[in-house]
Formats: sequence, C-alpha cells, structure tokens
Amino acid sequence: HDQFGTAWAPQVATVLSLGKTKFHASYGRAINYPGLDVAVFSQIIIPPLGQSWHTLKPEQLDQFELGVQHDFSSALSTELTVFSNQGRNRYAFQTPPAFSFQYSSIEKFRTDGAELTITAKPLSTLSLFGGVSTLRAEPADLPYAPKLSLVGGLTWQPLAELTINADASYISRQHASSEARAYGANNPTEAGAYALFNLRIGYTLPWSKTHPSEVFVAGENLLDRTYYYQPGYPLPGASFTVGLKLRL
Repeated sequence: HDQFGTAWAPQVATVLSLGKTKFHASYGRAINYPGLDVAVFSQIIIPPLGQSWHTLKPEQLDQFELGVQHDFSSALSTELTVFSNQGRNRYAFQTPPAFSFQYSSIEKFRTDGAELTITAKPLSTLSLFGGVSTLRAEPADLPYAPKLSLVGGLTWQPLAELTINADASYISRQHASSEARAYGANNPTEAGAYALFNLRIGYTLPWSKTHPSEVFVAGENLLDRTYYYQPGYPLPGASFTVGLKLRL
C-alpha cells in the first residue's frame, strides 16, 4: 500500500482421509486497509485528528477452522465444523478527555462458532439437506453475527420431467449496521429474527432430449415475512417469477 505499507495474508489448509471419514483444518488471514475516508475525516470533520491517520495499520482477521465429515453411506453424510475468527487493529478515533484527538489501530473483535450439516438421499428421486450453526460474538453488539441459524431444503423429482426445489431458513435476532469508528462506541441497531420459505417448480419440455428446455415458476418469501438486514430498508414480501429456459 502506498500509505500503509506491506502486510501478509497467508493461507494454509489440509485434509486427512481415513476410509469414510475426512478431517480438515485451515487457517487464513484477511487484510483491510483504511480508505480515503480517514484523510478526509481528519481534514473536514475533526481537524484536530491531524495527520494521525498516517500511523494506522491494516486491519487483520485471522480465521481458524477444524472439521470432520463422515459418510455413513452413499445416501447419508454429515459434517461438523468449529471455527474462530479473531480480528485486530480495527481503526477508530480517540477523543478527549481520556485521549488526545487521534486515529489509532486499537480495537479487537472475535466470533467463535460451530456448524453441523446433514445431507441425505433416501430415494433416487429425493435429496435432503439441513444445517444448524451457532455463533458467539465479542463484543456482543458486533453486527451481522446471529447466535442461531437454521437452514434446510430438498430436491424432489416425482416425474422425470418435473423437479421441485424447496428451502427454508431461520436467522435469529442480530445487531445490524456498522459500528461507528469512535473508540468504544456502542451499536444499538438491531434486525429482528425472521424465517423464510422458497419454492421452485420446473417442468422439462419434451421436444428435445439433447437440448432440454424448461418452464418454471418460483416463489420467494412465501410466508410473506417482513424482514430486513438494515432498519428502514425492508426486503420484499412474497414474490413470484415465471420463466422459460430455452436451449437451442
């Protein structure tokens, strides 16, 4: 970086297979450099910040992950993964009386969690999947870190020409929006819990087996839930799409 120097972002991963069981481990680092806003903010909003932005370091996020996958049979598989994301050097500006006006790479944050997924194919025409994940955030008002997430779905082909896809999800209450860049600022903005259900039905047109075309209808948020990721910006209620996919 022409202002903030060089930073390393290493990645490494390994997989160990023992029969029907696989163990995997990985580590990776993400880098986020400060942007033009730190210079503009120092000049226009709080001039006493001066040139302290020159001392900032790139923000770092280190992710550690361990997991195990076991295939009970060709029709049933499960995987458990635990992970930890550890962030540091989040930049914020400090203010009197505790500090002089200055930018500093001072804040830390962390999320720890686990995820369990199951996939099954009880019939040649039916596939199922499900998953649950839990998350603990520090600080507790870290945005977009729900404590509980549930997902599930299926693909069913009752007829050779007919395919039905359905999925559902539940996301628990979570804090939203980005935390202010002021040191020690709280993040009171929240997004409520919500559940979604989506469905797609496709019918393969019979006129060509080498270039199959499809007519389909799809519905999203069929429960017509009111939900949002950012207060004041609600996402669509129940919505539908009808389409035709042609392969010539």
